Amino acid sequence: MSAGFTRPDWTPQAPSGMRILVTGATGGLGQAVVRMLLEGSDCIIGAHGASQRFESDDPRVLNLNATFSDEASCVELVDRFVAAAGGVDALVVLSGAIQFSGHWNDMSGEDWEREIAINLNHPAFLARAALRHMRQQGTGG
Repeated sequence: MSAGFTRPDWTPQAPSGMRILVTGATGGLGQAVVRMLLEGSDCIIGAHGASQRFESDDPRVLNLNATFSDEASCVELVDRFVAAAGGVDALVVLSGAIQFSGHWNDMSGEDWEREIAINLNHPAFLARAALRHMRQQGTGG
């Protein structure tokens, strides 16, 4: 098994003008998805990173930094993207983390709740916030 990213032999193509928010865009998979979308589509991409900035001079990329702590922080990111892009048509959630390094049987309740918040609650909060905007636009639901 190779350690690097193996590029697929296809390029994703979104409809022209589509507004796509990609959370976790500064990670390895997120960077690959954003770069492939830029190559194959004429769309606006919200590139989210918690602490890093997505490196691109492409005017179609809107850099958005945020750390998710609760539902309000997820809603705030989606709202900022919608304000900058004029709406949202798609959400790609690639943010997440495994912070506990031991065996799951040794996790405290607090460790478990943190992992669930990062990897289950935050994606659900992001999706719900994006869906609200999509319904208001008449494009989702």
